[in-house]
Amino acid sequence: MKTAILLLAASVALGAAAPALAQGVNLPSSLPANVPATDAGRTTVDIWRDPLDDSVRAFVTFRVEGGRLTIGCNRDDWRGVRIMLSDRGWFAPSQWRGRRPVRYRFDDARARGAIWRTNEGYVYTQSRRNVRAFLEWMVASDRVAMRSTDVEDREREFVFQIAGARGPLTQMLQACGPDAAEMLRAINPGATAPARERRRRFRIPSPF
Repeated sequence: MKTAILLLAASVALGAAAPALAQGVNLPSSLPANVPATDAGRTTVDIWRDPLDDSVRAFVTFRVEGGRLTIGCNRDDWRGVRIMLSDRGWFAPSQWRGRRPVRYRFDDARARGAIWRTNEGYVYTQSRRNVRAFLEWMVASDRVAMRSTDVEDREREFVFQIAGARGPLTQMLQACGPDAAEMLRAINPGATAPARERRRRFRIPSPF
């Protein structure tokens, strides 16, 4: 795993209806499923930039008792934006990749369902269509209820408070750069993402 440094962990209040942003912790590139109970009610924005190649990892995480909803990018492991749901247990064995049904409902809207993939114990979706629709609902809602089954087919259900999510999501998507530009425009048409940098090739002179 590449060594990365923490650039930013935002701590901004989201308002009375939403949890406050709190100091984040240095998450690994592949998020573990285990979630400490003491994390309940916290929302964090975590952004890292690799000091050698400037690749970025950026995440927004919403927490409840035993569960975590994470949206982010990680160019070392995948392209685009990924939505991840994890809990204190496992949605799948750590080395097994498969699929799990996930149902979710924003506020009082009709519940929706989709098949999400599993990876290292969490479930996720990376489909551009699904991610865009999910983010558009997030910035227009106060809460989202989510339900899936774990590795032992036990039903797991969480209700995340997401009021005021537009600010943290915009901050994360701007850090993700061109790979997240479509999602950024979907939730915040006035925001801009950094242009894709053209990498220069250069030869390191020999010291001999």
